[in-house]
Amino acid sequence: MKQTSFIAVIVCLVFSCISSPGGGPDPTGLSTIMAGNTTQTPDESDFHITVLDQNLEEPMEFDIFSDGRILFVERRGKVKIYDPSEESTRTISNLPVQYTHVDKNYEHKLEDGLLGVAIDPDYDSNSWVYIYYSPVGEKPKQNLSRFELDNDSLHLRTEKVMLEVPVQRDECCHSGGSLEFGPDGNLFISIGDNTNPFNSDGFAPIDERPSRLAWDARRSSSNTNDLRGKILRIRPEDDGSYTIPEGNLFFPGRPDTRPEIYVMGCRNPFRIS
Repeated sequence: MKQTSFIAVIVCLVFSCISSPGGGPDPTGLSTIMAGNTTQTPDESDFHITVLDQNLEEPMEFDIFSDGRILFVERRGKVKIYDPSEESTRTISNLPVQYTHVDKNYEHKLEDGLLGVAIDPDYDSNSWVYIYYSPVGEKPKQNLSRFELDNDSLHLRTEKVMLEVPVQRDECCHSGGSLEFGPDGNLFISIGDNTNPFNSDGFAPIDERPSRLAWDARRSSSNTNDLRGKILRIRPEDDGSYTIPEGNLFFPGRPDTRPEIYVMGCRNPFRIS
């Protein structure tokens, strides 16, 4: 699970990793300051802001190693580590990702790319990290993959693709892509509904015409047999596969459903927080 520490607050502020407003239950165990039933905002004087790095391009998500180093990713594919002992950032990999889509008419601006990262709770013994990203290729999809990372090197040849999420890239938007381990070792993955909201004035796109699939979230977010517009919960296994923990919405084997689904009906859970 990501550490809610002093340095995490600093990085969150400096990196400007945008979070969606909360308001629901907290399945990951992340803390919320509560007094009775009232959420209290911490006083600004409780925090000391230190700029760690300003040379960033669309930073998306970070996690913290047990030794205090910070692993973070940028949307266009760079994987970086900030070392507090050296007060410096180093790029350890540039993962090939699809962050735009070009067809015969024009270039589509997308929200895809390198979207999420999480460090395995047992990283100190297995060197595993998890990345959610948009691989380059003819088949539009998102991958949840596990990699080995040691000596500040991400070994791309060790990739194990755990989960593939088919998407459309003819129109923007809503990719989501946040990763978070819960206290019990289950991995949560947030995925956007992969639809375009702009022709419906920002309201939920529910255009049911056959030629308007990119404007109909019912085919994704409301679809029990589709992983888009959801928060998934899985249990990673040592062989690179995963199992389904108890308590998800649908039990394995139920027709026309995906057992990975923990929450459905989401627009764009950009970050799980």
